[in-house]
Order: sequence, then C-alpha cells, then structure tokens
Amino acid sequence: ENKNFLNSPSVIEKSFYANLRPPSILASHVGNDLPMIRLMRNAPHQSLVLYIHRDENDRLISAIRHVVETDICIQNHLSDKINVTIDGSRCVVKEKEFVESVIKHQRLEISLGASNIMTCEFYDSIQQSSAPFVFVHYKQADRLQKVLAHYHCPDLMEHNQLFHDNVATEKKMESFVKLEIDGREVTLDDWLDAKRDMIEFTFELRSGQTCGGKTMTMQNDLFGCKDELLQVNRDTSF
Repeated sequence: ENKNFLNSPSVIEKSFYANLRPPSILASHVGNDLPMIRLMRNAPHQSLVLYIHRDENDRLISAIRHVVETDICIQNHLSDKINVTIDGSRCVVKEKEFVESVIKHQRLEISLGASNIMTCEFYDSIQQSSAPFVFVHYKQADRLQKVLAHYHCPDLMEHNQLFHDNVATEKKMESFVKLEIDGREVTLDDWLDAKRDMIEFTFELRSGQTCGGKTMTMQNDLFGCKDELLQVNRDTSF
C-alpha cells in the first residue's frame, strides 16, 4: 500500500496492472492541489470522494510538534539542518535555528497544509466534477473507517482488526525549546501555545493561498453540522 498514492500518476498506472479487479477503496495523503484536481476531473461518476479536513492552525501546530518530537528528537532527521541537544529523555532545540531551518522552510509534515491543497482550482474541480464529494471532520475518521469497513471489509469487523494509530501516545522523549531572548528552556507545548497565533503570519506560511475565504466558509459549515460531514452540491455556500 502507498499512503501517497494520488501524488504520483506513475504509481496509479502501476496499480492498474497489479490486480484484475482494483480495490473498492483507495486512500492517500496529498501534498498540493494537483492530485485532487486530477482525481476530480477523472473520477467515475459512481465513485464517492471523501476529504478529511482539519482546521489549518490546529494541523500546523500538530505537524510542528510531530516534526520536533519524532523526526528530529527520535529519528534524528534534519540533522544537517539543525543541532539538537539530547540529555537522557530530554531533547532541546534552539529557537531561532529551529524556526529558520524547519518552520520557515516548512520541512516534512509542516508543508502539507490546506493552503497548498484547497486552492481556487481545487474548489472549481469539485464543483465541475460528476463524482459526489464529501468533506469530513478529521475527528470522524474512526467512525468513517467503521462504516467503510462494514460494507467493504467486513472481515476486519469480524476479527476486530480496525485500528486507531496515534503515534503521539508512543513518544517517550520530552522536547524543549531554548529561547533566543534569554536562553531559558521551555517545553515545546508551552512554546507552541504561546506562539501558535503568530507563526503563520510572521513567516507568511499562507503566502501562496488562494480562495482562503471559501475554505473558511466550508469549514464553518462543516464544523456546524451535527455529524461533521458536508456534501458538496450546487447549493453549497462556498
């Protein structure tokens, strides 16, 4: 299985020949709007497209936390970009170096934001497609998985093989940020809580965004729904 299936036309073509009958469910991460545009332009009209959505600021904070706690502190990724101090179960990154090398350049998961995916072309492709499209709040992912499994993977239901994978619960390294102003070390969570409302603005992380107003309208409608599902049709407000 390739969790980035839609990002590569060559992978899609390769999967075409892998089995006589293709799977009834395809799942993929996307990094920008092009995979979604290709999908909506070419999806069979009898298919159903489900898009898992999360508030962008919440997603960004979660992504930064994941990059520090897992990619940098545990897996030692980006060692050529940032110096890390490890002392037992404590991992310390220098604030300015971390911001300049990782956040400003949107390394790894930080780059996978809604502003790169939910563009004007993205919305146009949805409304021009013949395939039904539904936005789903990310907190409904487990519920959605159970519904899909009931119809498409009943054997997983029978053997209780559905799973919820949250790597955040497995982290054992405590992360800290060494402040540029006075050298104090504060927990990563405290740093993110203090800075969360200024990160995108200060470093212009949404500078390439188009149709941000449509995204906010869609999000308000989605979060306002009791079941946190929003199907797009001709009357959809955005």
